[in-house]
Amino acid sequence: MIAIIDYRAGNLRSVERALRHLGIECRITLSPQEIRSARQVIFPGVGAAGKAMETITSSGLDAVIRETAARGTPFLGICLGLQLLAEALGGRIGVASKPEVGIGEVKLSGLGRRHGMTSGLKPTLKVMQWHHAEVQELPEGAEVLATSPITKVQIMAVADTLLATQFHAELTPALIERWAHIPQYIDWLNEALGPDAYPRVRAKALPLMPQFERMSRTLFNNLIEGKALRQAA
Repeated sequence: MIAIIDYRAGNLRSVERALRHLGIECRITLSPQEIRSARQVIFPGVGAAGKAMETITSSGLDAVIRETAARGTPFLGICLGLQLLAEALGGRIGVASKPEVGIGEVKLSGLGRRHGMTSGLKPTLKVMQWHHAEVQELPEGAEVLATSPITKVQIMAVADTLLATQFHAELTPALIERWAHIPQYIDWLNEALGPDAYPRVRAKALPLMPQFERMSRTLFNNLIEGKALRQAA
């Protein structure tokens, strides 16, 4: 079973739907026991990093995250999940030089072109961005596998068991359509990209969905296969 960490914020249901769309069994949970016993763990998220980190720390989830990651359980972080993973493991996050919102490009680093976690990905990827904060200091042992012109850390890996993306790898057509019915999301898009931003983002995103799904499958499979190869060695 894959545990999706529930910290009372973020896009948990979106990640759950995306995994089920890929045929992957999962469960949203706040239980330390379920997180510790899960075969894989996903740390998704959208929202304010400071408030989310307070929730994680006050509930003791930061210690569970460190313990689970240290044990070698495959761990995937998405967007805010990348930032919170980095902080929980000893890194530092802060406000980005400018927001990064909408469809954009990230490029694999030199290491990313050789690393097992990003094996099978194209050197340049179209992705959906939606963040105002960034990792400004990596935790010990972390490596940068992809960057963008605005954000240095777009894909972060630790050994062969922890993988995190600043961009939203979980995007699906259904998620894009749901945004139209969430006024706060429409307001955020308009604030970042100007009036009537949603139709423009939708028009750019929908044709890219097959590419997004292949990218998501590749990243997830690389994470799982890295763990399996290490165990077999």
